Amino acid sequence: MQRYWKALTPAYWIPAKTTPGMRILEKMAVKIGGGVNHRIGLFDMILLKDNHVDFAGGIDKAINRAKDYCKEKGKDLKIEIEVRNFDELQQVLDLGGVDRIMFDNFTPEMTKKAVDMVAGKYETESPAVSLRYPS
Repeated sequence: MQRYWKALTPAYWIPAKTTPGMRILEKMAVKIGGGVNHRIGLFDMILLKDNHVDFAGGIDKAINRAKDYCKEKGKDLKIEIEVRNFDELQQVLDLGGVDRIMFDNFTPEMTKKAVDMVAGKYETESPAVSLRYPS
């Protein structure tokens, strides 16, 4: 599993999903164990999932609407966007304006290629890789 982790930003990102009523305890356990909680809940970061991108009318509109929201509300929130394929990834790279890119359902091989495309410009996250084990 270590070889898959090495393709990602050098930290162990832990999913935000927690057991009901146990969030703070589980987040503390992650930190004590050397992991990184990149967010505590839905209130401290904007996460643009695939359905948000579709509803907004595309990658560029979703990112721009999130940035406009932050400006209108006077909020300084990081923006993470989920990409489903290399075309969407390229759109994000061309536009910019995000802090982290999540590779949705990418295989380990796809993740490696995607990380190479990002070339260290953004933090990256690949939930599918964190759940797969080498055969």
